Amino acid sequence: MNLRYQIQCDLPNKENSRVAVEFLAKDLKINLFAYDYEDLLEDTLDRWINLDPTVELPTPFEEVLRDSQHEQLLPEHWKTRDVGKVRQIELNWATLLVRERLLSVYNQEVEHLESTLAQMGSFDRKHFESCKAFWDKFFAFAKENHLPRSITDEFKARVDVMFDVLKALRKEDKRKLEIASVEGKKIVLAKIEEITAKIEEGKTQRNVLFNELKAIHELWKHEKLTKSDRNELKATLDAAFDKVKNSRRDEDMARNSKRIDDLNRIVGGVTKALERVQRNAKYHRGAMEKTDQVFQMKLHETKLRMLEVEIAEIAKKKADIEKTLSKLKKQMARNEPSSSGKVAPKNIGEGPDDTKKPSKETKSTESVSTEISNGELNMDAASRNTSVQESSDISQPGED
Repeated sequence: MNLRYQIQCDLPNKENSRVAVEFLAKDLKINLFAYDYEDLLEDTLDRWINLDPTVELPTPFEEVLRDSQHEQLLPEHWKTRDVGKVRQIELNWATLLVRERLLSVYNQEVEHLESTLAQMGSFDRKHFESCKAFWDKFFAFAKENHLPRSITDEFKARVDVMFDVLKALRKEDKRKLEIASVEGKKIVLAKIEEITAKIEEGKTQRNVLFNELKAIHELWKHEKLTKSDRNELKATLDAAFDKVKNSRRDEDMARNSKRIDDLNRIVGGVTKALERVQRNAKYHRGAMEKTDQVFQMKLHETKLRMLEVEIAEIAKKKADIEKTLSKLKKQMARNEPSSSGKVAPKNIGEGPDDTKKPSKETKSTESVSTEISNGELNMDAASRNTSVQESSDISQPGED
């Protein structure tokens, strides 16, 4: 926007005069300098309008000062010959007034930011964002209104100073945080190590350990820690939680492993017992076919029916044991750590120290193992007694 103009006016007793118009933006005033027309004056005014620093205006025969209170550019007794040009100058003046008032508002805003910053003792992210938002808003305003470079540079310098102060405050806060983080990290690690020792000792209930770890989790959230130290503590705390969970898993694995070994041994014993009974049944079936004595045939038939019932019972008990064994093996496979080191997820609602009650099937299987181990002796004795009563001319199969 131009700040200097010239127009032709008719003044009282001074027709065809030249008037130089100068906007005083900071003072919100306008200088009007009236001159008699001369050929040399035209060139001087053109250079003055183009802000030639070497030009000095001659002394006018009349000088008038106008301000924002005046509705019109020229005094009433001055008659202009450039009505359109005067209207344009008045429009530019109105635009300049609006711009200067907005600049005043921006100046008050930056002063408030500077005053607030002067009272701050530590870095404030909100204030940083306020300074950034102010500069973005002012720069858009300066670009839209074609502000002089000097005005834009002045505001930019003030904003840059605030950013430098904020950076210094952030650097100091970071230094203090690093010092505090060393002590805070040491305190939290000591508490985690104390609980880890309890886990390895194995004398404290898991739910108690879980609650203590949760308390530590709440503690370190309120400690002043650097990001790296916070991540390290989080990993250490997660490892402690996993160790508590894994202690439960390891106990379950050891218990199930022993049960599987016991059941495998029992299955082997049941299988041998079943094979012996089946051999006895095969013997009596063959003896029935070979004897022609009614008494001996009835005796073999009765014994065969007893053995067939016994075979069915043993086979059923063996199937029950094998079913339980299969479930235990699947449970062991689920609880084994995967390649990523994670354990298969537990059922929702299962606490850290829940104890699993043995199922009815497991109980029945354990009773079966007792019965089978005791039953082996009974079956052996029964088979030997039967062989004494049976015909002496037929040899009985040998016992294993």
